[in-house]
Amino acid sequence: MLRAASRFALREYAAAFREASVAVLVPATLRRSLVVSYIHGESDQDRPVRAGTLLPHGCAGDMVFAAGARGLPVPACYSETEWARLVGRACDQGIAFDHQYISPTVTCVAAPVRTPSGKIVAAVGAAVVDRRRLAAIANGARRTAEVIGANLARLPATHRALSPCLDDLTFSGTPSRRNGQ
Repeated sequence: MLRAASRFALREYAAAFREASVAVLVPATLRRSLVVSYIHGESDQDRPVRAGTLLPHGCAGDMVFAAGARGLPVPACYSETEWARLVGRACDQGIAFDHQYISPTVTCVAAPVRTPSGKIVAAVGAAVVDRRRLAAIANGARRTAEVIGANLARLPATHRALSPCLDDLTFSGTPSRRNGQ
C-alpha cells in the first residue's frame, strides 16, 4: 500500500527535480533504510540503487528513522556524540542530510512520512550530485512526504495490509482507540 500511496507523489517529485534520484524508504533490520520505490537520477552513476536495496547504515533515511525511535544502535561510521547530534538535528528540522556518507560526490536528504498521530512509517529520500539545489530538493522531500502520509491515511486497505506499521490508523485516517486507550 505504501507504493500505491507514494506512486504519483514520487513521480511529481522526480519530475520537479530531474537530476535527483528519489526514493521511498522504510526501516528494515536494525532501522537500516530499505528502498521500496525508486526513480533514477544522475547520482546513479556513482552508486546504482533499485527497489529492494538496503542502504548503508547511517544514511539520511536512518537518521529520520532514529529520530522517530530513540535508542537504536549507532552506525559504526559515527561516534555516539556525532550520531546523537545528527539525529537531534533531523528531529528538530524534520529532515535529515547526509553529506558524503553514501559517496563523496553525492548528497542525500530524507524527510519522514508520518501517520496522523505523528508516527514515522517511511521516508522520502533524494540523492543529488549538484548541491546548489539542495534547499529546494529538501523542501520537495518534505512536501512529498506530507502528501504520501495524507494518501496513506486515505487508503482503506492500508490499515489491514500494514497494520504492524500503521497500527494507529483507522479506516477514516484518525487515530484508533484500541484497548480502551
